[in-house]
Amino acid sequence: MPEKSQEQTQASGRQFINRILCPTNLSPSSDEALRYGVAIARAYNAKLYLCYAAEDPQKLEPEQVNKLFLDSIAPYISVTDRPWINWEGIITQGEATEVIPRLAKEHQIDLIVMRSRRRPYAAMLLGSTAEAVCHTATCPVLVTHQQEREWVDLAGEINLKRILVAYDFSEYSDLALSYGLSLAQEFQTELHLMNVSPNSLENSSEKSESGLDKATKHLREQIPSDAHLWAKIIPVIATGKPYHQILNYAQENS
Repeated sequence: MPEKSQEQTQASGRQFINRILCPTNLSPSSDEALRYGVAIARAYNAKLYLCYAAEDPQKLEPEQVNKLFLDSIAPYISVTDRPWINWEGIITQGEATEVIPRLAKEHQIDLIVMRSRRRPYAAMLLGSTAEAVCHTATCPVLVTHQQEREWVDLAGEINLKRILVAYDFSEYSDLALSYGLSLAQEFQTELHLMNVSPNSLENSSEKSESGLDKATKHLREQIPSDAHLWAKIIPVIATGKPYHQILNYAQENS
C-alpha cells in the first residue's frame, strides 16, 4: 500500500490521479477494464499507460505494436465528443504478477485499472493475477469483473452514485478514504464510510455512552470538515465478519 505524498494529496484529503496504468492482453475481456481506465483518465485529465506482456517483444515491429494498442483504445475514444486523451503504450516481457507492479513503480503510477477473470475454485474473490497485484503494487488497484454493476456507460461517461469505503482506523484505510473522498467530490456522489467490528457493540463496557454512539462519533471524526459541502457522507457501523458485512451492505444499498 502506498504512502501519501504532497504531490498526490490535497489539503482537503483528496487524491490527485495523474498517471493510470491499464494492463491488457489485447482481448475484448481486458478491454472492458480499458473502458474504465479511459473514463477515469479523462475525468482527472490523467495520462493513461497501456501495458502488454508479450512472449517475445523483439519479434514485434513498432508499427505492429502501435496498431495493437490503437485498436484496443480507439473504441473508447471515438464514442465521446471529447476524443483526445494522453496515452502511451508499453510492451514488455514477463509474468503479469511481476510486470504490472514493476511498471507501476517505474512510472510512478497513481492507479492501476485491471480486469479479473475470477475463475471458480481459484482465487475466488478477485482472480489470481488481480489478487497478487493488489498485494504487491505500490498504488491502489481498481479491479473490474464480469458480474459487477457497471458505472461507466458505453458512451464513456462515469455514472457513480454511491461509494462505499470500508474503514478500520488504520493508516491504510486513511488512504482508502482519501481516494473515496476524491471520487465523491469529483462525481458528486454519496460516500458511505463503514466500520465493521468483529465484536458486538451491545457488550461494550461503556456506561455513559453506548458503544454504537462512541463508534459513530469516532468514525465521523475521520471525515474532513469541508467534505459535507460537496458530498453526502453517511457513517455506517456494523458488527460481524467484515467481508460479509461489507458485501451485504453494498448489495442492500445498490
